[in-house]
Amino acid sequence: MSARLPPAAPCCPSPPAACAAAPAARAAEGRGWRGAAALLALVTALAGCGGGGSDAASAPSPAPAPPPAAAPAPAAAPSATIRVGIRSSGRAQINTPLVDVTLCTESGVCQTVTDVLVDTGSAGLRLSAAALDARLLAALSPVGTAAGALHACAPFASGTLWGALWLARVQVGGAQTQQAIPVQVYEDALRAAPRPDGCSARGPDLAASLAATANGILGIDNFRQDCGPTCAARADTGFYFTCRDGLCSPSTAELARQTRNPVSAFAPGLDDGHFITLSGVPLPNGLPSVEGTLRFGLSSAEALARLATAQLYPLDARGQLGLNLNGTSARGFIDSGSNGYFLDLPGLPVCSQRFYCPPRPVEYTVRLRQSDAREGPALAMVIADAQAAALTGNKALPALGGTAALAGLVDLGLPLFYGRSLATGLEGRRPDAPTGFVAF
Repeated sequence: MSARLPPAAPCCPSPPAACAAAPAARAAEGRGWRGAAALLALVTALAGCGGGGSDAASAPSPAPAPPPAAAPAPAAAPSATIRVGIRSSGRAQINTPLVDVTLCTESGVCQTVTDVLVDTGSAGLRLSAAALDARLLAALSPVGTAAGALHACAPFASGTLWGALWLARVQVGGAQTQQAIPVQVYEDALRAAPRPDGCSARGPDLAASLAATANGILGIDNFRQDCGPTCAARADTGFYFTCRDGLCSPSTAELARQTRNPVSAFAPGLDDGHFITLSGVPLPNGLPSVEGTLRFGLSSAEALARLATAQLYPLDARGQLGLNLNGTSARGFIDSGSNGYFLDLPGLPVCSQRFYCPPRPVEYTVRLRQSDAREGPALAMVIADAQAAALTGNKALPALGGTAALAGLVDLGLPLFYGRSLATGLEGRRPDAPTGFVAF
């Protein structure tokens, strides 16, 4: 969902999906909990849509060409390969960017975990226990307090992930954290306390749904921690719990113990943000797969030169930005963890639960707002027939859209990344964007 509000803001009631438009603390909404939510809620429905009729299988009418492919990112910066439509094990899902992540314990036991979802809509690394070796699990050091082991009930729009926090060094491509940071391991029946009622009340467990998509989530949004000062000051957010002997109580969590955005713990020069670069794919039905790069650091000469020619859009305290959709003012966010454009478009036909299936591709104009309230260049957002696109078997779909996953917000998901090099800047690094920014 969206980002934090000031610590004094009231806590949002469950279920989490209802928190999208409410004045909730970041811990209740999740200050970076935009990502994965739409993907998890909708990817299964799309995979099963259609049925083989000739009308459903026919290709939509031609749509405008995609934007030109972005220039290669600077070669000197550490980078990792992003794969869409390519999965090491299991079935690749539509518009799901995956990367490999290496986890090392403080004692030097390391493992590379493949197929981790790249999510610019959340903060922190969360991995499935099923994807981790028993030797690594046994060597992890717990994050604890005097009251017990720290657990997180990480909120997403369609549910939560429950699991204990552990200390580990994280490496992505050529960048690695300078010290061990808290990461969450979910679905760990042997080493985590049972899911408490206080977490279950906030929504269903997402672990089973996520297993069909990825081995975890690499949250690299604009925030340093997943919750921030609100959870450091308050125990009633429903986000953190301390557990002992299988019993869990709501808890505060100081910043150093919260699940941390790995980028913020990289070496100086790499810890201020990243670029995601993906090739363009043809509208409306895309390609079977596509690869790109996740490149760290916004302070090098090459990165600064690229930012100097890009449009920069500051994010607010919730990780959102202002925008104009076909002449109507709105708020929204850009999120690689959502597999489509998700917004309410009255009159557009809906099929397969929440996906749009117009008879012909429809183009909408989006303009994002800059810090001085000016609007940036017009962006073409094309939405086509989701059923027809799914029946092609392609996994990189540039015109996939559905109804709003978060009420009142425009979710510009992975289709916006195709053909672009998009930067995310972390909070506290630029005076003109104190809570972070996106730029392209």
